[in-house]
Amino acid sequence: MKTSSPKPTDPPRGLVCPRCECRHFEVVKISHAVGYVRRRRACRHCGHRITTTERIVGGGSPRPKGLPVDPI
Repeated sequence: MKTSSPKPTDPPRGLVCPRCECRHFEVVKISHAVGYVRRRRACRHCGHRITTTERIVGGGSPRPKGLPVDPI
């Protein structure tokens, strides 16, 4: 089976820094809530920060039992 390489006109996949177009991020802060996780990320190259919200799929708990829920 052949795998096709992305065409030059295809948009980039994944997270891309809007300032420097770098794809390397580090997670600075994580906030848990019922049904989703919010992560604050910083670009490793220029330091620009962005927030991502990730939906929990499958009904599992987003955090270990006993940890308090962060206020939003």
